[in-house]
Amino acid sequence: MAFGQLIDQRKLNKRNHVVDMFREHGALSKARVRQLSGYSMDTLIGIFKSLEDEGYVRALGAGEEPPIRDQQGSCREPEATTAIEARPATAGTEAGATGRAKGRPPEFYCLDDERDIYLGTTFNQSGIYSVLVGFSGLLLDTRTDELQGIDDQVRFEAAFVRHFLAFLSANSRRIPRIRRVGLALPGQHDAEKGILFHYSLMPFLKDFDLGALVRRHLSDIPLTCRHNVAGLARCILKERELVACHDRILYVSARAGAAHALIQEGKILLDNGEMGHIRVSSSNRRCECGRKGCLDTVFSAKAFRSLLPKWPPATLADDLAKEKLEGGGRLRNLIEPGYQAFSEALLDLSAAFSPDLLVLSGEMLAILPDPVAWIRDWMSEMINLDHPPSWFPKDILFRPMGSEAAAIGLCHALIEEDWMWQAD
Repeated sequence: MAFGQLIDQRKLNKRNHVVDMFREHGALSKARVRQLSGYSMDTLIGIFKSLEDEGYVRALGAGEEPPIRDQQGSCREPEATTAIEARPATAGTEAGATGRAKGRPPEFYCLDDERDIYLGTTFNQSGIYSVLVGFSGLLLDTRTDELQGIDDQVRFEAAFVRHFLAFLSANSRRIPRIRRVGLALPGQHDAEKGILFHYSLMPFLKDFDLGALVRRHLSDIPLTCRHNVAGLARCILKERELVACHDRILYVSARAGAAHALIQEGKILLDNGEMGHIRVSSSNRRCECGRKGCLDTVFSAKAFRSLLPKWPPATLADDLAKEKLEGGGRLRNLIEPGYQAFSEALLDLSAAFSPDLLVLSGEMLAILPDPVAWIRDWMSEMINLDHPPSWFPKDILFRPMGSEAAAIGLCHALIEEDWMWQAD
């Protein structure tokens, strides 16, 4: 029996490996999969038949173009030049270096993006976000509803239910294919039940059972809850080349507030860091956590709304850039203390973790005309960047992810759990 189980596990591992190749390359022929995997053609014929019979893989029709994938459901905001077109090679390419086709042309296959679907939901002080991601990794749909003027749990619950039901209604035909649901939650929570105990930026939410709200409408679908920073950090792991070049990555999210995660050797070691509660010298205000001087008191959506009632203005980045060109500084003077405090906290985290790379993301940084340059400018007021300390990161990058990236990243994590494979 044990021997039979081992054979079954190896077959499943090879099948999942083939699926992962499709995620990475788009459309593939059996011959190309054989080249990439090293599996025998007999093995691949069996795998392809199984995947076709179960509806995970389909053959491309005559003249059909393969799907164009945006980095298989990338968590990053789209850029005009980053779309990757996954076009199959010609028959001549696989026939040999001469380019002459031998025999009939190869048949190409692709994943059925909607065979299994993963639903992810997250929220913060600014809004509620939901996504649908196909098992192929393709982002199928998103919905965002902003939160304004909500200051009690009853009203938030009503807003969450409206959002969730509207998203389900818009995707009613896809509901039967949802395999798992992920809740990416901020603050302290019960990961098993989906109960949010406390979220400092929305202190009126206490012992809030979001898991029960979701199960009320999707009762038969498994529910997984993780910290929202775990989903965001998972998006960084999808950048394989970036992870391969850096042993230790400190990821920082600055959305409604600041949080962080630590990635080492391609694995997430810390995924619920509360950077917003690092004490900064520029503040002596009382935080919702009960302490004084937390970063959240000067660097958060709530703190900036007290300075700019319509935060964040859609034109703020342009206004800041224009100010710099014209030599003005009214807007910068208003927000600068908060960003200086954020830069101070970044230095504290870097001293603690000694990262090779610091990756920044979030709407609160996206409003800066050049986030990395501006953050370095504020850091230079505290340390000598010409001769930085040994713990200072060798490189700093900004990644333009929206808040929905927490939900997207969690979906990717669930997909990998369900389709896990290991190299032989």
